[in-house]
Amino acid sequence: LVCKEWNTKKDGKGTAYAPGAEYKENAALTLDAQWTAGTLGIIAAVVALMLAIFCYIFIVPEKEKRNEPFKSNKFFCVLHDIFNFKQLLLEKILKFIYIFATFACILGGFFTLFTKGGFLSGLVTMLIGPIICRIVFELIMLAVIAVKNIVDINKKLPPRHDAPETAAPDVPEEPEDPQL
Repeated sequence: LVCKEWNTKKDGKGTAYAPGAEYKENAALTLDAQWTAGTLGIIAAVVALMLAIFCYIFIVPEKEKRNEPFKSNKFFCVLHDIFNFKQLLLEKILKFIYIFATFACILGGFFTLFTKGGFLSGLVTMLIGPIICRIVFELIMLAVIAVKNIVDINKKLPPRHDAPETAAPDVPEEPEDPQL
């Protein structure tokens, strides 16, 4: 995004001022930035669209249907596995976030130790923060592992051809009692 102009109204219908323009009146003034998608934003969108089409045509299909350079190149094989969800990036991203949050708790608590009245809160943050981070990380990872196990089990099961019908089953009629 690029700042097109400054304006006295949020909707851009007030008095406009160019970026870097001088305001010479002696009164308080509130200006809101008016943003526009710059040339780089449009170029980025077009390039992203072209790359998405390229990946969808050449990388996403199964190996038998891909052209030779995309079958044997290790980089393209990794991209293929990522785009077809054969590798989950969520685990790696969660692990990074866990490590970052743990260090943030420890360092934040350490620096809080030296602020006025922050010794106790710094100490608690340094000790309890990493434990809470670990518990949250493990709970999320349990859910991820459960989903992975369910997917693996479903892959190992043979396909079901005897799916139950949704209609009511045929129930034989009981013979009428002649004595009634």
